[in-house]
Amino acid sequence: MHDEEEALKRIILCEDKASVAPRKLIAGSVWKEIVSIRNGERDDEILADLTALVHRVAGFDEDRAEAIVDAALWEECREFRVSVATGENTRREAGFEHLLRGFAEAAPGARETRMGGILTFPDVRQGLSALAKAVADQVLLITEETTQAHV
Repeated sequence: MHDEEEALKRIILCEDKASVAPRKLIAGSVWKEIVSIRNGERDDEILADLTALVHRVAGFDEDRAEAIVDAALWEECREFRVSVATGENTRREAGFEHLLRGFAEAAPGARETRMGGILTFPDVRQGLSALAKAVADQVLLITEETTQAHV
């Protein structure tokens, strides 16, 4: 949100996945989801969630949050991010570019409206498990520190 105007300047819709076969998942599912969003088939769901998010984050009343979302130029501020966690074995000579092939066709427009990311592990399942444990441990540490600071 842009503070001075109380307007949404950018809405990033995310598709985050994990797979040992990411290309198949992306080509078979993610691009279809993005096309469905672009065709307006999920507008009600997305706009309801967006209104709730604006309400929570900005601290506005529901009517004000809804007005801000309604005023957004949906087609102009919508961007897409696709991220996938996968095994290092999916790397090719040119890197991981092949995994996101077709993104521009699924979400046409300026290149800046599309973001992609690949998170790799030697073994995707073990890597995500270790990452989840590290995050949980960090949250526990922060919680303990916060609790001690308030005692």
